[in-house]
Amino acid sequence: MSVSDKYLKGRSLSQKIRVMIVDDSVVVRGMFSKWLEEVNDIEVIAVHRNGLLAVNNIANDNPDVVLLDIEMPEMDGITALPLLLENCPSTKVIISSTLTTRNAEISLRAMALGAVDYVAKPQGSGGLTGASEFKAELIQKIRVFGGVVNPIEAGPAGAVNFKASTAAKMGFSASSAVRPSFSGSSASQSRVVRPVGFKKPLKESSSSDNKPFKIGEAKPTGKPQVERAATSAKQTIARSNPSAVSRATKAPGEEAQLHRFSKTLPKIIVIGASTGGPPALLEVTKAINDDVDHLPVLITQHMPASFTAILAQHIAKATGRECKEGEHGEEVRNGVIYVAPGGKHMSLSGSGFSVKIHLDDGPQINYCKPSVDPLFESAAKIFKKAVLSVILTGMGNDGTGGAEKIISQGGSVIVQDEESSVVWGMPGSAAQEGFVCEILPLQNIGRRVSSLIKGKVL
Repeated sequence: MSVSDKYLKGRSLSQKIRVMIVDDSVVVRGMFSKWLEEVNDIEVIAVHRNGLLAVNNIANDNPDVVLLDIEMPEMDGITALPLLLENCPSTKVIISSTLTTRNAEISLRAMALGAVDYVAKPQGSGGLTGASEFKAELIQKIRVFGGVVNPIEAGPAGAVNFKASTAAKMGFSASSAVRPSFSGSSASQSRVVRPVGFKKPLKESSSSDNKPFKIGEAKPTGKPQVERAATSAKQTIARSNPSAVSRATKAPGEEAQLHRFSKTLPKIIVIGASTGGPPALLEVTKAINDDVDHLPVLITQHMPASFTAILAQHIAKATGRECKEGEHGEEVRNGVIYVAPGGKHMSLSGSGFSVKIHLDDGPQINYCKPSVDPLFESAAKIFKKAVLSVILTGMGNDGTGGAEKIISQGGSVIVQDEESSVVWGMPGSAAQEGFVCEILPLQNIGRRVSSLIKGKVL
């Protein structure tokens, strides 16, 4: 099987991802159904026009994924969400909403209640009909949460005929995990899709104070958790590169090699996140709040334009600290948290004495806009060993290239571990490529960042 007993229990490789559509618009219901029925590993098993009907039928329908609208008569999406998860705890709920400020606020609140992700519907039926990018995003997210697409490889969503059997042959799986809390809400049970083990050797850094070490040689805060590859994967690597076996796909009980943290005090913190990122960002920023008066924090979260301003407001409220969308040309100030505005790449320019924010309206990078890499790479260029970076939960591999630049300059990279991630794509990619100093559960990351800010490396 390509999935664990806790994720789509009993589902065979020939079974399709079961999707429920809940939306009051007959046009949207029809369009979504048409799109999904064209995909050979997805089937629409129920369509409901409001949240009440969905709640009353979800136990019998037993969907793997629910597409849930926000504004509906009789029972709206935010009211229905906790009831849906209560009646069918194993399902994944993706919020589908239009790009309005109000819906952005509600979508973020929905993630606090257990929704795993959101898709922003184009305005109007005409916009929806011609929205090829939205269609691709919708299908890709369903297939990742359905367990048939490797979350590290999730990107353009163009391969709509990717089969579950192919995913199984490539060694991808899914398992359960607990979602982080958002705005003080209780955690809810969630399933995490991720690749098993490493496919490439962990690489060593050329930096003198950033050399790889075995976890057992130090006493880090929190125990890094790295899932190892199966014996068959190890044998495959052995056939193609026998010398790599000792450095990659560690057997149980063996320690993974990581890079040493920089001994230079951080002058900047840069954070990248995607799927499941808003709750994780709140937890991390609240934890490090008292320790960032003398340095700036810059965040790239994959989000539409109307969402990032709301995210900044949530972070400001949670931390009591100024948090705002970055503005082109503004000078970076210590003690301020900056969020990359949706639809714009955010990077840094200048020197360590006068650093300014640069916003770029260019093409997508790693199928993302904003992308994490421009922020990470520009920070590495300016601050070198004084960069402290964090990669949180998210689909795809955005941030890995930037993490490589940070490591090569002697900076430090922390990634969220597999078990606490909604999707172990972005952090898993950086770990797989070997551009990591430590792999930590979400609840330990803020504390670790604070200790590094204070100069406590070990």
